[in-house]
Amino acid sequence: MTITQSEEYTIQLLKQYLPNDWQNWKVHFFYSNKVLGRCYRYRKVIELSLWAIQNTTSESVQETIKHEVAHAVANAQYGFCGHSILWKSVCHRIGCSPEEYSKVTLIE
Repeated sequence: MTITQSEEYTIQLLKQYLPNDWQNWKVHFFYSNKVLGRCYRYRKVIELSLWAIQNTTSESVQETIKHEVAHAVANAQYGFCGHSILWKSVCHRIGCSPEEYSKVTLIE
């Protein structure tokens, strides 16, 4: 998955799950091999790791994006809820694993 594709996929999910607020969200990128993604609810920013995009499979990147979008949706619906049962219910709706840490597959 390319950087552009990851940004487009994130926006697509935001449009789908936050139809009245998606346009206020931004997608930023950072470089880390320890953190795959972050969601900043007050700044309305989802950050994705360039390392992960470049070194893991498309499926792993999509899972990370869904994980972060689930935070955005859960925060919009319930306020801050971290990795709580409320966030996990959103994960199930979006179709991602409700785990705090992702298992990624590296590109060979």
